[in-house]
Amino acid sequence: MQPIFHAILKNDLPAFLELVEESESSLEERNEEERLNNTVLHMAAKLGHQELVSKIVELRPSLVCSRNTYGNTPLHLAAVLGDVNIVVRMLETGLEVCSARNINNHTPLHLAFRSDSIEAARLLAEKTQSIGLGELNLAISSGSTSIAGIILDRFPDLAREEAWVIEDGSQSTLLHHACDKEDFELTSILLGLDQGLEEALNTNGLSPLHLAVVRGSVVILEEFLDKVPLSFSSITPSKETVFHLAARNKNMDAFVFMAESLGINSQILLQQTDESGNTVLHIAASVACDAPLIRYIVGKNIVDIMYKNKMGFEAFQLLPREAQDFELLSRWLRFGTDTLQELDSENNVEHEGSQEIEVIRLLRLIGINTSEIAERKRSKEQEVERGRQSLEYEMHIEALQNARNTIAIVAVLIASVAYAGGINPPGGVYQDGPWRGKSLVGKTTAFKVFAICNNIALFTSLCIVILLVSIIPYKRKPLKKLLVATHRMMWVSVGFMATAYIAASWVTIPHYDGTRWLFPAIIAVAGGALTVLFSYLGVETIGHWFKKMNRVGDIPSFARTSSDLAASGKSGYFTY
Repeated sequence: MQPIFHAILKNDLPAFLELVEESESSLEERNEEERLNNTVLHMAAKLGHQELVSKIVELRPSLVCSRNTYGNTPLHLAAVLGDVNIVVRMLETGLEVCSARNINNHTPLHLAFRSDSIEAARLLAEKTQSIGLGELNLAISSGSTSIAGIILDRFPDLAREEAWVIEDGSQSTLLHHACDKEDFELTSILLGLDQGLEEALNTNGLSPLHLAVVRGSVVILEEFLDKVPLSFSSITPSKETVFHLAARNKNMDAFVFMAESLGINSQILLQQTDESGNTVLHIAASVACDAPLIRYIVGKNIVDIMYKNKMGFEAFQLLPREAQDFELLSRWLRFGTDTLQELDSENNVEHEGSQEIEVIRLLRLIGINTSEIAERKRSKEQEVERGRQSLEYEMHIEALQNARNTIAIVAVLIASVAYAGGINPPGGVYQDGPWRGKSLVGKTTAFKVFAICNNIALFTSLCIVILLVSIIPYKRKPLKKLLVATHRMMWVSVGFMATAYIAASWVTIPHYDGTRWLFPAIIAVAGGALTVLFSYLGVETIGHWFKKMNRVGDIPSFARTSSDLAASGKSGYFTY
């Protein structure tokens, strides 16, 4: 063995430096006694001599790229050893050796994973400029999800490669693989890449979410709902929704989670049928799904139990005869769970023996009693009442929005009329002379009343418009307060506009013997119409107040969203 290799073997740094001083070319020597043809840096890295490695790299950095017989660089050997300090020292040279492959096509990152050198693998993953599916697969199979996350963050295109074969034999993306294996951490990383991976389909036409539903992993479904909620609308090639898949695979937890978490989308998806016209209840019945899931679907009235598929079959007709609790499931599918109490009452009257016992047995089998059914019916009635109150509340909000728009239009109309009256005053203007453009009747009391009332109507209506444009409340109570204020201002504006009109009529109507009756007639007609209107509004307002005081105490707590709304529930309207 050459003296320099002997010094490295003994980790004798002084002897090594002395030999290098005598002959610097000794750094280029290779071990002749080994078939591996290692350099001094290969041997120092292989033995884990950190000081020697640091000194060799300092004296001859190019040795980092040298290869032995098997194509391994010193970094390959350091990765196998897992010595982080040596790996860091070699990477500090700036030479690109992380992607170097030996004759077995292995990179240092490969060897680090195979030797369970996780920290060394992390360093190499952060520095290498070229990583393939092999390294990523090693990171995933070794359980190093954090390193897989580093690789995917640097090379996101790897996630789109269809290089994974899942249990159903289809070629799939990495997200399919993660969902199939119920790997929550890897799924979260992939969904965070924002690469549209949730839209990818495997060779069987299934999306990653479909596989998550098949496996019934609720935590992964929560991650999909949080990051890509629109993916729940995807369907399979056979037009099955995620609810069909959950029912077919008897995953009640996944089914209930989606039904109660997707909001309005769940109602849409639950009503969809597959290419054969099957609802989720048809699918659940055909696979003899667990009793709790069928009970949930029927009890929540998710679909019509009488609905027929394209072959003309109802759900109960698809239930296998060999299914466990066949009679119980068949009754649910034909009559619904809420009819059990009614059947019990009828059977007590007609057959006071065996039929009663049968119903009680069925009730005990499903773990409920008649009082529980009665309580559920009461709850259902309350839900119906709550839904009606909610609908009325929404209609009330819409009515307030329409009232706001109407007030704005009326205010603009009043402003337009008042502006036109101010520019073109009644009685005309002087056409020439020093008073040109001035009103001919400007000195009369009627014109002064007209001018004052017209201007008040103009600027009051402008204030209404500015107020409605500037303040946009998004809650019901602030909106109602705003409308009450603008409603009062609108009445002021309308009142002054009417007064201005009467004053203008006094100015413009001739005061001759044949026309003296005309002005009192106008006043009488206008006053009579307004008197009738205000009388009607007064009666309605007083009636509304009485209803408000007498009926609010009788409204259930869940319906007391608005005392005004509750008091006017039957009439359908109320005044301010």
